[in-house]
Amino acid sequence: MGGPRAAELTAKLAPFGRILAYGMLSGELPTFPVAGLIPRGLTLIGFGGPDAYAKQVAAVRAEALGLVADGTLTPVIDRIYPLADVAAAHARVESREGVGKVVLVP
Repeated sequence: MGGPRAAELTAKLAPFGRILAYGMLSGELPTFPVAGLIPRGLTLIGFGGPDAYAKQVAAVRAEALGLVADGTLTPVIDRIYPLADVAAAHARVESREGVGKVVLVP
């Protein structure tokens, strides 16, 4: 159920129950107050379909790359290692001495 009718779900759930919001068959997102979930330990899980996560990741990646391209975001790179030095790269990460990313290049 979407829209305000979704609030009826919370009254029917047992304590610590879960609501899975999947898709929008009715065309409306479910709407209900979060305050009704918390006291009863209810969990709301949203899922938009098999390719929703991939689309979201692609959008975030594109936005981040755009920020890097225009100079708004500067990645912090601790060290760059050739792939042949993968053991040294792992040792650097495991040492927790670096700040930023450790990058392997072919």
